[in-house]
Formats: sequence, C-alpha cells, structure tokens
Amino acid sequence: MKPQTCLAMAPLAFSLSLACATDEAKTEDKLNVVFIEVDDLHYNCTGYMGNKVVKTPHLDKLASQGTVFTNCIVQGVACAPSRNSLITGSYPHNTGIYLNQSIPSLKKDSWTFPKALKTAGIHTALVGKNHFRAHGFKVESDESIATKNAIIAKELGFEYILSTIGKVGLYKNEVVAESDPYAKYLHGKGNYQKLVKAYNKKPSFPLDSEDYLDCFIRRQAIKFIKTQKKSETPFFLWVDFTLPHPPMDAPAKYRGMYDNVEMPTLIPASPEGLPKSMTKSMKKKTKPSYLRGYYELVTMMDDQVGEIIKSIDESGLKNNTMIVFFSDHGSMIGNHGLYAKKYLYKDVLNSPLIISHPTLAKGKRVTNCVELVDLSKTMLDLYGVPKEDIQKSHGESLLPFFTNQGQYPDEYAFAEHNDAVMIQNEQFKYIRFKNDIDVLFDLKNDPEEMNNAVKQHPELVKKLSTKIDEWLKRTGPVEPHIEK
Repeated sequence: MKPQTCLAMAPLAFSLSLACATDEAKTEDKLNVVFIEVDDLHYNCTGYMGNKVVKTPHLDKLASQGTVFTNCIVQGVACAPSRNSLITGSYPHNTGIYLNQSIPSLKKDSWTFPKALKTAGIHTALVGKNHFRAHGFKVESDESIATKNAIIAKELGFEYILSTIGKVGLYKNEVVAESDPYAKYLHGKGNYQKLVKAYNKKPSFPLDSEDYLDCFIRRQAIKFIKTQKKSETPFFLWVDFTLPHPPMDAPAKYRGMYDNVEMPTLIPASPEGLPKSMTKSMKKKTKPSYLRGYYELVTMMDDQVGEIIKSIDESGLKNNTMIVFFSDHGSMIGNHGLYAKKYLYKDVLNSPLIISHPTLAKGKRVTNCVELVDLSKTMLDLYGVPKEDIQKSHGESLLPFFTNQGQYPDEYAFAEHNDAVMIQNEQFKYIRFKNDIDVLFDLKNDPEEMNNAVKQHPELVKKLSTKIDEWLKRTGPVEPHIEK
C-alpha cells in the first residue's frame, strides 16, 4: 500500500513548501520541476558518488544542495525499456519493450504521468532525445517535425515539444532537415554533410562544441525556461540529453583532457559460476582509451547540466523549482570485461539520482533500494493529482524521504532484460534466468559482484524467486518479448 502523507489529496499546483512539511517557503509559491535525464551514465562516474578522477563540479554542487539516492534501480537495461517504463509508471513486462530492438510500441492512448500532470493544470514540456515509443510515432521517418510533435503531444501528454533522435541515428545517416530540429539546425548552417562524412569515417565530432547535439538541446531547454519567468502556471520540463552515450566523440574542447590522468582500476572479468548470457562477451583486456573518452563526455555532460541550472537561477526560478537529475541506465565501461549496457550488473542498473528541492532535505543521502519508476508516482504525489491517476503508477512516492510523513514501503527493487528478472534489496541481488543458471550476489560482502552465491543461500533464493512471482502477478499483465 502507498504510504499516506499529507500530500495525497493536495490541491492542483503543489506549493514548494510541500503543503505541511515546512514553514520556510510561502505556500502560495508554486513548484516547478525540471527533469534532467542523461544517457548511459555509470553511477560511479561522478564526483558526488565518490569518483576522484572525473570532473563533475556542477553535479557535485547540485548533490550537496539536494538528496542523493545511492541505490536507485532502473527497470530496463537500455534506453527504450527504461524510458517507456518511467513515463507509463510501469515495467518492461507491461509495455513489452525489453530492448531497443523490441517490436511493440506503447498502446494507443496509453496512460502517462505527464498526461495526468497536464490534466491537473501543469504546463508539460519535453526537450531533447526521444526514445519513447509513442503509438504511431516513427523516429527515423521523413514526416515533418510538426507531425511528429503532434503525435507525441497526443500520446504522451506534452504541451511543448522539441524532440530529436539520438546522436548515433543523426550522425550516421543523413536525416531530412524538416524531419528533425537538430538536423534542420545543422542543414541551416551548411554543416550536416560534413558531420555525417566525418562520423562515418571515424566516430568523431568535427564541428564546434556548440554545434554538438547536447549543446543544441541545452539551448532549446533554456529558451523554454526563460519563457516561464512570468508565468503563474507551474511547469514540468523533461530535458533529455544524449551524453555520455558512446561513441567517444567529444569535441576538441574536451578531447584529451584525461590523457595524462591515471584511471581508476576496473573490475576484472570473472566468468566462473556465472551464466553464459553474462559472460560470453567478457574480455580479459580492457581499453584505457575507452574510459578516458567516456570521462570526456561525462564532463561535457556536466557542463550542459550546469548551464541549465544557471538559467533557472538567472530566470528568477531558483526558489520555486525542483531539479531531478538521473540517468536512464548505466554502462559497463569495461568493468567485468564488458562494455555498453544490457547487463544486470549494478554498473547498468544503478542510476545516480539527485532530487534537489528548493528548501528540503539538503545534503541528504538515501541508501534505500528505490526504483526509477518511482519518479512517476512522486510527480503525481507532488502535484496532488486525482487518486485514480496516482494509483495507475506501479512506482512508490519518494516524498516521504523529504517530508518525514509516512514511510517508503518497498524493500525490493525489480528490473528485467530478455528472459531474466532481477530482484534486490540493500544486501542481496537475485537474477532469475528462464534458460540459464540463476545468480545471487551478496552486495554487502561482495560489492563488486564477482561471486555467484546461489549455492550458499538456497532458502533465500527460493524466497526471492517467490517474491518475483508475486510481483509479476501483482503488476501484470506480462507482455511477450518480441524483437525485430
């Protein structure tokens, strides 16, 4: 059952004082929310999560001013499954989207939490990478920007939209100018063909850093924020960056900044006792250049986040705007001899979540296992939308961590990939495979996830497997896994 807080039946636009949590803010001030979502950010590749090498000063400052969730688990291990779960408040087994290559899209007129916010009178906006599977939307089609935006607006619930595909799709294949705003921008400067030619020869960015996709996204987001300076309507803005998603193509401004820096030691490959699906791609030797290039992109990402925060401050919105920073999932970056995503290691599953409220819970760290999908219900709870909408999200509200009203009820977090389901709490992670051996990691005594402890804890494995069955039954229906 969802914890009862003083927020549950709050009126329309929620005040930044969270109704009953504090007297520091004026209750008539309405709270805006800016979601800053990044792509493929490893949870430990930021200063605020303990990395001593990579430079992320803006995120570090944001973390010091907010609440850091050190154990936030994503529900899908690639862009499409994770993002579509979050926006629908559901799980991959509900959407049928387990991979980027999954065939299903969201069903027509699917419920989304931005739709619920819009109905409640919140001005909803989306700027950036679109990996949502809106019904009827074809990402790489030649349909006009206006046509694509109309589909997103209707199906996902955004009033203002500037949506673009990810950098790989834009750089590798020439896109018609009128079908994508970033492509239109580069075509207008006469630079698009130069970029595509360079990228197909070798993944590199030959233009000025301000022409990079994420800089374009940042500028568009700031334009929206500036339009809200005098608005009396609270807004919800979802900014979707593409950094630090590979390939390692940092512009010249960032290229080489970690060349002479000693990189952290990676977790070695240790395939013994693990299922083939987790070990078949393990490499004994890793590439130091990969991590250096990744750090370059992380620092560039941090700069974009810093500019967004700066624009909020300069627009006079700092005192009534909550900033939520997170990644759709992580990346292996060479740990366990693996790269990219699609693995159920913490490298991929943990999202470095920060929630920075103007007045509450500054400098706080939460170690509880929470889920990324919880952000959907948190937004609904925050704005006091009707109870029937709040109940449509499978997540749980994170507001008890800020208000000290009620309790966060879940001990376990869940994730899915292909034929595997993962359940974990603060100490144990259990992965049940349909066609392979199961895995149990003791996160307390084996934090690097090196040893399969299934045989040492048979009763615990049985208990966790039962909890998976209960969860699937409680959160059904379960859609089939169909790939292209």
